[in-house]
Amino acid sequence: MIELHNDQFEIVRPLFRDLEFNLSIFAVIEGAVQGKIWVDNPSHPKTAFAVTPEAQYIAGDPHNPDFNRGLKAWYARRPHVELIYDSPDWEAQFDSLLAGKFARKFPCLYYSLKTPKIPHWKELIPAGFAMLQVDREFLNRTHLKNFAEVSDRMEDWGSVDNFLEKGFGFCLLHGDAIVSRCIADNASRAACEVGIGTHDGYRRQGFAALTLAATVEYCLSNGLTRIGWHCLENNVGSWKTAEKAGFELTRRYPHYHNGFPAENRGDLSPAEWLAHAEFYSHGFEQTRRRSGQLCFIAAVCWALGGEEEKAIDYLRALSKIWWEDKEGNLPGWVLEDWAFNNLHQRDDWQAFLPDPSG
Repeated sequence: MIELHNDQFEIVRPLFRDLEFNLSIFAVIEGAVQGKIWVDNPSHPKTAFAVTPEAQYIAGDPHNPDFNRGLKAWYARRPHVELIYDSPDWEAQFDSLLAGKFARKFPCLYYSLKTPKIPHWKELIPAGFAMLQVDREFLNRTHLKNFAEVSDRMEDWGSVDNFLEKGFGFCLLHGDAIVSRCIADNASRAACEVGIGTHDGYRRQGFAALTLAATVEYCLSNGLTRIGWHCLENNVGSWKTAEKAGFELTRRYPHYHNGFPAENRGDLSPAEWLAHAEFYSHGFEQTRRRSGQLCFIAAVCWALGGEEEKAIDYLRALSKIWWEDKEGNLPGWVLEDWAFNNLHQRDDWQAFLPDPSG
């Protein structure tokens, strides 16, 4: 497995032709966003592996022993699997390539814009709300509530300057709170992909569709004629928002990963969350309770399945992993995760919080 230099990336474009609906790969090839690419042979590659801000992608010959050994070693050193592939023939290799990662296959959807359905979106914005473009002035308003959900996306672009040059986005504000955001995931020539998020207290009110409509209008007025949208198949709210704004389902595809099995509490039933909790808990035990990734996902699934005691147990185990076998405070990004909102009133949750006295 040989890593390419940036000026060699174009050589893999033909290998990824069957994954052309994943624009992230081509944004990396063209230098719009940062990423890395490996091949079996820099002169005449038969197999390629790309890592982008969105996911990991593999294409070409799955029966390539030397390359596959290198890929297995790459995954052995990293906890996260986010793998999309060009052929089902790869699946026979995953038991070996992803050994010990407890990744599962999840069905995903790709939508593309057909005809905008909310051209009058400005007329639908309620009093007290405002739609703003994510420009340099906006990014200086760090006092806005939920601002981190926008600023964190800048990391995918490598820098704020790169985002402002090649990316775009819109946010719907209610007073000083960002209630919905639509940010470009990547862009390549006349194509782009966008992602959206809406704060819990403002969902099911049409705000996501309005924010998406504003973004679509911007794209079309700036020569971006292919606009894509990815989501898990179980994220009904996501694909219904896409359809409401004029997107149509273009493709279904599989995605192997060991992250959240869903993006929202209501995407799965409690029984489904618990089935995933059992799977990831088993994985955690199989790693001799050393995998922080599997421990965290198990805690999330137990919490969303309604098994609060088990969720707390796995959060205790997580704190021990990070604090040398001693229970300690969990990092802020864990404490703030929406999956644990129902645990906040428990006495045993307080043990994870920093001591206010310092």
